[in-house]
Amino acid sequence: MSKILIVLLACLACTLAVDGNKGACQTGKYTDVNVDWNRYLGRWYNVAVSKSFRYSDITDKCTLANYSLNDDGTIKVDNQAIKSNGNLNKALGTATIVAPGHLKVKFSVFQPVGGNYEIVYIDDDYSIVTVVGCNGLGFLGYSDVWVLARDYKVSQEKINFALQAAQNLGFDISDVNLAGISACDSF
Repeated sequence: MSKILIVLLACLACTLAVDGNKGACQTGKYTDVNVDWNRYLGRWYNVAVSKSFRYSDITDKCTLANYSLNDDGTIKVDNQAIKSNGNLNKALGTATIVAPGHLKVKFSVFQPVGGNYEIVYIDDDYSIVTVVGCNGLGFLGYSDVWVLARDYKVSQEKINFALQAAQNLGFDISDVNLAGISACDSF
């Protein structure tokens, strides 16, 4: 039994060593942003993203998310990306509101626990938002940072301001790059 535990801990350590932005992610700590979910619903373009983020790649030509309300009060997440080869990838998920700015998002019925997505910044007119994905176990956890905007042609100044919100909370934004937008007119 102890050998199995050692192997599992070693696998976890290896996964965390190569994946995501280390530390600074304490689930539930960043939920003081009061989000009006009715205003949040709709289309958002991914304009900046951590290199390690699984659902988006900096080589994508455009990535967007459409959020809509389900009958049961959860939020439907419809992610779409035009990949560098021109193919369209889709990921459908369900988000459960846990706290004012905190969602648990599942993209598969086989996913045992939803990923922690926390909004750390949203501007007054709901045109740009900073989200962190907090996963893992405490100090062994990893995080991803991304910025979504209603208009994919949002200014660099607004993106920088949105990223600063994550950095002010202790997130390392050095691995965050601008997302591809060359094919966003297709949507």
